[in-house]
Amino acid sequence: MKTNETILKLTKTDEPHVVDFIESILDREYPEVPHHHVVDDLDKLYETYQGKRDTFLIIKNNGAIVGTVGIKEENPQVALLRRLFVAPEYRNKGFGTKLVEEVIRFCEQMKYEMILFRGTNHMGRAIRIVEKLGFIKRDLVDFGDFHIFIYAKLL
Repeated sequence: MKTNETILKLTKTDEPHVVDFIESILDREYPEVPHHHVVDDLDKLYETYQGKRDTFLIIKNNGAIVGTVGIKEENPQVALLRRLFVAPEYRNKGFGTKLVEEVIRFCEQMKYEMILFRGTNHMGRAIRIVEKLGFIKRDLVDFGDFHIFIYAKLL
């Protein structure tokens, strides 16, 4: 597969396509989870990530959206890494890693002290990416068959 990737900041024009991209992954991979409003950012994705210390990036390959990641300010010291998605056919090819590396640089520029990532036991690839990039598991919330892992990276 020939790649010609570009990482871009989300635009209002891309917003409906990005929402469709995210929802298609959620529908396919998490059909049992009522995800559309678990985190309320999908209804106003562009608007949600317009804070001075927020960003939402997309990665396009040959013009098609193949991945996303967001950073949202939790407090002046802490950023939340959210919405890390890569299209199935582009996984294990470095696209997710490139997105996370880019938001780490953004967080350093914004003078955050820490980045938090919350993932579930169904997000093995995303967890491997953040571990590879220096995030450390800080907590585990256990709901039987469902686990939420909290990872942190000090900057």
